[in-house]
Amino acid sequence: MWWTSGKDAAWALHTLRSDSRWEVGGLLAAVTRGDGRSWLHGVRMELLTEQAGAVGLPLRTIEVDPEADPPDYDAVVQAELVELRSGGVDFIAFGDLFSARRRARRTQLLQGTGLEGVFPLWHRDTREHARQMLGAGLAARLCSLAPTDLPASRAGTRFDESFLEYLPAHIDPCGEHDEFHTFVEWAPGWRRRVDVAPVDRFERYGLAIADLQPEPATPEPTGPVTPEFVVGAAPDPFEYFERLRRVQRHVLRNLGGDVDVKRVAEVAELAPSSFRRYFRRRVGVTYGVWLASQRMECAARLLRASDDRILDIGKKVGYPFGRSFRRAFRRNYACSPSRYREMVLAGRFPEASRTEDHGEGE
Repeated sequence: MWWTSGKDAAWALHTLRSDSRWEVGGLLAAVTRGDGRSWLHGVRMELLTEQAGAVGLPLRTIEVDPEADPPDYDAVVQAELVELRSGGVDFIAFGDLFSARRRARRTQLLQGTGLEGVFPLWHRDTREHARQMLGAGLAARLCSLAPTDLPASRAGTRFDESFLEYLPAHIDPCGEHDEFHTFVEWAPGWRRRVDVAPVDRFERYGLAIADLQPEPATPEPTGPVTPEFVVGAAPDPFEYFERLRRVQRHVLRNLGGDVDVKRVAEVAELAPSSFRRYFRRRVGVTYGVWLASQRMECAARLLRASDDRILDIGKKVGYPFGRSFRRAFRRNYACSPSRYREMVLAGRFPEASRTEDHGEGE
């Protein structure tokens, strides 16, 4: 199984294991030489190893040097595939859904190796596919994304129903155009969860990448099972915790008003210092990072859905000065608010600035 750490690879594995005709012998992952992070996803090697343990399969990695000149991706991947074939492997499975470009790329890499590609998810409707995975309890986070498609602040957040509802119409629900990639914490058939939390963000391959680290295991409950402890469940903290629900309601109603930490801590009935710790522990990012993302997402919605002046939209989301609003918007969307609106009206959207396509997805 070609392993990226993401949802579609995990679901393709689940699909194959549910079919008695297939025997899955292991996971194969491309990682960056030097730090061992997964290619384009930016996931730490230790987390890939934890995932392999959770699914009960050996992990084999291919080290790729992104600085090589000429790039050595094809050569090192094909050499590994030839070795797998000599060891008795017949097929390599991929989690692609509909991208003909990506499938052609896979086929190109397999040429001359003696291996045949398998695509168990091919031609699935991506929105139905996403909801099927979530309905089965799959838990995942966005580990990397194209900042021209989504705000960089989204890196590290949950892939869940609220994320699907948030997505602009031009973004594929499964990120099949490489708009975003995911890291799976649990999927059907896994022996255990691999819980993670985002601790930082960095840029690589032209992508905003969340630095995910293992999260301490949650103690087993001693009383009746609650939704928080259902195997595979990944509840939205803003839905599950009443304090956070109050905070979210207050912020969304007052983005242009009083939403500083002191006021929001009062809404949560906590001291400001306690609120900061509580919020980061429950949500995974600081309150300031989350607030900035809410402002930008609201601004983008208003630009798409209204003809209000740019300056007025900035004020509505908490930027009283046009220059600060334009600077913040450009930092998240790589274009000015006015340019963003022009492209939306014209049905055109900016392309992400990425490295050469190597066919990774999810």
